[in-house]
Amino acid sequence: MKKYFVYAFALAAIVLVAPRAFAKGSLAIGHGDSYGWAVNMHSYEESDASALEHCSGDCKVVYQFENTCAAYSKDGPGGATGWAHAETREEAEKLAQEECRSHGGHECPIRVWGCDTN
Repeated sequence: MKKYFVYAFALAAIVLVAPRAFAKGSLAIGHGDSYGWAVNMHSYEESDASALEHCSGDCKVVYQFENTCAAYSKDGPGGATGWAHAETREEAEKLAQEECRSHGGHECPIRVWGCDTN
């Protein structure tokens, strides 16, 4: 009986922990409108590499997130930017736009958003 309890406990632990292994994301930005985005990756190393691969030009990873929703806002080429994370897409978008506006942006449209598995 103890043996089955141990197996059941181990299975429950795997089920609860496994989805989090695929819940990392990154944002890379470059000059102008260039950006790269990656979600639901195994590691930050993988999400950073994917974000940089999808970003054209001289880009840099500026944001990493895990088990959450995240959004990126930019107010045109060379304009203000903002990024944020929250429990929902809507809240992440709102916070990213507020961050963009706090840096002098006006419209600050959402360029990309994503929610990692959690």
